[in-house]
Amino acid sequence: MAGERAEDDVHDSAVPLFVAQGSRDDTTLAADLFALEAIRQQPKRPLRYVVVEQGDHAFETPDRKSHLAELFDDFLTWALDPGRQTSLGTLNTNGLVHSGTTCGAVIFTPHGRPDAA
Repeated sequence: MAGERAEDDVHDSAVPLFVAQGSRDDTTLAADLFALEAIRQQPKRPLRYVVVEQGDHAFETPDRKSHLAELFDDFLTWALDPGRQTSLGTLNTNGLVHSGTTCGAVIFTPHGRPDAA
């Protein structure tokens, strides 16, 4: 049963978490809080956070190019890696993901809203 809040759905879950966000999306704060709450609840759970540079809520850049395929490719690469770690990534407008290990399943929901799952 789904929780009332997005963070309720990740509470007590061991599932690795993938969060993607467009830099031009006005729900960035919500995605940040969602990721931080997941880390607070379970600091050892792998989490990947990817920001699409100049991406909107649907991961589309001002040139009207969708970057959903590149995000999905990044998700699969990370999710299928048995040694996956918590990391940050930036998808630039050329479709290249730059990653860094800093600190699961992707939450690809309608319009990128983590709370819509």
